[in-house]
Amino acid sequence: VDPTTPVQRIRAELERVAAEHPSHDGRECVLQLIEVDERRALLRARVSTSDISACFGMCCDIREHMMDFLQRLDGGRYLPRERWQEVDAADSSSSA
Repeated sequence: VDPTTPVQRIRAELERVAAEHPSHDGRECVLQLIEVDERRALLRARVSTSDISACFGMCCDIREHMMDFLQRLDGGRYLPRERWQEVDAADSSSSA
């Protein structure tokens, strides 16, 4: 996500959606900010289940929901973006 992302809002949404998921056992629901630099912040979510056969499905469901939430949150402004500037080769050679 973008480094300006309001992590508490993301955490609150993760907790809400996990609590509503039928496979979540309530033992663990954690959102961690594990890395940040000038372009992005890396978040990790951990949600527990006692049903190992449902684990992958629950992860996919929650990941999909959180992506949708980020796309809608403040118009998607917290999704990371690469910014490129095109330089005309003629302009760059004349300034050298």
